[in-house]
Amino acid sequence: MRRKVFDLLFEPKQRMTELSDVSSLWRSLFYFVLSMGICSGIVTNVLFSGSSLAVRGGILLGFVVFHLVALIVYTCFLHGLSDACGAPGGDIRALLGLLGYAALPYLVVAPIFLLSVKLGGFWLVFIVLAGMGASLWALFLVIRALQAVYLLTFFRACAMVCFSIFLLTVATILPIYLASKMLLISFG
Repeated sequence: MRRKVFDLLFEPKQRMTELSDVSSLWRSLFYFVLSMGICSGIVTNVLFSGSSLAVRGGILLGFVVFHLVALIVYTCFLHGLSDACGAPGGDIRALLGLLGYAALPYLVVAPIFLLSVKLGGFWLVFIVLAGMGASLWALFLVIRALQAVYLLTFFRACAMVCFSIFLLTVATILPIYLASKMLLISFG
């Protein structure tokens, strides 16, 4: 497991292509839950330290399920977007499997999360910095996954991922903005 994680994170060009050839859906689900579970567990334990263990466990489970559903929805959206943009037909199961591995950077930064929580105070800033670094790293792995499944160039995969993030941002923020604007207008 350690060798596979290392190869995927530090040699993604070769490893993503190899992984897209085999069915890795269950392994990728395991890695996704492990990575997101550990990082979300550290953060929720800090935020809800005053709550009971059952409450913290429920919140952690909710975070992981939310991330998992978001990953599946984003995979289907990316698959449809790539088909609409004229990419050669790819396998959605392979894409879903590879995107599960895209959460592995969170597993790598988990020790930074733990150390920051243990030291406390100013060191908690490193949770935010490490989380941002892991997000950028995971985004790079998403681009590599799209490249491996659909045989796109790196720049075309980058453009497709950026466009998909822009569309999802518009789709989530615009209804919230319009609803809040309508509420403000109705109240006066």
